Amino acid sequence: MIRELVFHIGDPKTGSSSIQAAMQRRAWRCDSVSVAVQKELNASALANSLRPRKGSARKRQKELAAKRRWVAENDADLGIISAEFFSWIEPERLQQVLHRHFPDQAATARIIAYVRPHAPRILSAYAQILKCGFFPGSFEEYCADV
Repeated sequence: MIRELVFHIGDPKTGSSSIQAAMQRRAWRCDSVSVAVQKELNASALANSLRPRKGSARKRQKELAAKRRWVAENDADLGIISAEFFSWIEPERLQQVLHRHFPDQAATARIIAYVRPHAPRILSAYAQILKCGFFPGSFEEYCADV
């Protein structure tokens, strides 16, 4: 079983995809700590299933069950779960999920987050969520919400 979980949440448009790709390729080395990398490139399906949406309970349970199996099947010091969409989850919600679904790792779980706080990042993030259909509003409405 994975001993500790690390959530890499990033912020949209801060290089998360590059970090996830490097993790998948195992393009890193750590001799002192064993690391389990998630099976999928990113855990966006899990992160999005935690957002309050109509009809997401079945998807959420499926994603959490798969992640629990991954935690149970791997014998590593750290297990890395990475998705920029975790940055949209209320911290209390993530804490509830950890305590309920990952009780052995809840007390030691870590969250690695970073931001890119400047205008190009905001414009880039708006373009991305607009492209993906997550926000139908104007740039002005988006800026008022971030």
